[in-house]
Amino acid sequence: RINWGLSFQVKPLEDSQLREALKEKAYRHGLKISDDLARFVVDRCPRDIGSLFEVFEKLDQASLMEQRKITIPFVKKIMGW
Repeated sequence: RINWGLSFQVKPLEDSQLREALKEKAYRHGLKISDDLARFVVDRCPRDIGSLFEVFEKLDQASLMEQRKITIPFVKKIMGW
């Protein structure tokens, strides 16, 4: 019975899909991030969407507190990368 019915195979997102997801998340928060910034973040954080969004939330909160744009130097400072 376990094999009966509809089944889905969930595959991890590719880096390009993770970058697009990050940019979309930023857009929904009213931010625009560059392709270079999205690539920088995706290349350095764990390759799952949950971790990526946790990193974004941390960066978003820090940028609000410091009244700064999210840039590569800002990400390096906040994330210690």
